Amino acid sequence: MNRTIKIPIGNIHFLKEQANRYAQVFNYIVSFGLDNNISNAVQLHHKTYYIFANKKDFLPSQLIISARSKAAETIRGWLSLKKKCDKQILKQQNLITKGKHIYRPLKPISRPITKGLLSVRYDARSFNIDFNKRIISFSSIKGRQKVQFNANPYYEQFYTGKVCSADLCWSRKNKIFFFHVVLEFSDPVLPEHSKILGVDLGLNNLAVSSDGKFYMKHSVRNHITKTRGLKSRLQSKGTPSSKRHLRALSKKEHQFRQDVNHCVTKKIVHQAKISGYDTIAIENLKGIRQQKRGLRKKFRARLNSWPFDQFRAFLTYKALAAGINLAVVDARYTSQKCSRCGHIYKPQRSGNNFHCISCGYQNHADLNASYNISKNLVASDPIKDTGQCMARTTHCGLPDQSAYCNSSAVTILQN
Repeated sequence: MNRTIKIPIGNIHFLKEQANRYAQVFNYIVSFGLDNNISNAVQLHHKTYYIFANKKDFLPSQLIISARSKAAETIRGWLSLKKKCDKQILKQQNLITKGKHIYRPLKPISRPITKGLLSVRYDARSFNIDFNKRIISFSSIKGRQKVQFNANPYYEQFYTGKVCSADLCWSRKNKIFFFHVVLEFSDPVLPEHSKILGVDLGLNNLAVSSDGKFYMKHSVRNHITKTRGLKSRLQSKGTPSSKRHLRALSKKEHQFRQDVNHCVTKKIVHQAKISGYDTIAIENLKGIRQQKRGLRKKFRARLNSWPFDQFRAFLTYKALAAGINLAVVDARYTSQKCSRCGHIYKPQRSGNNFHCISCGYQNHADLNASYNISKNLVASDPIKDTGQCMARTTHCGLPDQSAYCNSSAVTILQN
């Protein structure tokens, strides 16, 4: 199990130049690899390493190697994405030749060239942290640096973890640099499935648990509807001012959805723990957005707007940290099946109401689905979920660092 903490180190003037040079190395290796059809990290190292290593005082060799590793991963990921995109474009072209109209034709994806500052990846050779003395030591274009920091007291519970890696990131909001330190912990011993809490995910209610709890209030849905209307009006304007407003609105929406996912998953795990549940079962929603054909425009917009994968990632690491299993079960027919007699019939669900035509059972449709999810886990082998998916998260819902971002909190001890 991995956790990531954010440690502010202030605005050290030469780190921006270092991030720019790191981005130059990354962009060159990515372009070289794509032009020459090379994605192997060892081959890229032999072809590109000495181009930058021979430059005097350009970048430490370990950071050049780090940029090469990052570029190789990016190339492989981009090639995989391009292969999928090309298949979809070919499929659309075949439909066009048959006379069918495509509302939004796909375009070839652009190369993964970064603009501006790029986060610098550090490993055990180029980075070290002493939590007791609160000192970070890292390689830089000005030699080895030692920086003293003041971290949030909340992080003290994570100091026992093994340091895996760190990323040096620039915060546009706070105008300072942060180290995102990844700590590894041994997975807790989880009990066998004895008491299961089923959780149904949806759009009217973000989550409904089998203990009768509904998560996502009307105020959240109203906020989403209001923001969608504002976004539509701004897009119809097309002025430079409206575009600036749209960019700011996009950031706010991302933070809002992330906050709601954090709050809801935290409540679910807390409720499961105090109620004695040892397992949380959720439905497997992989590929749900590819199944939206025939749905109304309003429903498609709601389906595409919420990050369910992020919800699952947050729920996974929070459950593991609390010593609770998390299992993913098949989502088929959970909304159409009666949780009492097992009869499956699509018209049994009408909006939020569920009425079984076989046994007469009536309940809220999402609550009935949560019962089916918990029963499906008992009846079949679940798709086991691990905490590895939370590597995509950055700070895992940890407290805001703004109180620890002042310049007096950081001291450079050695150049």
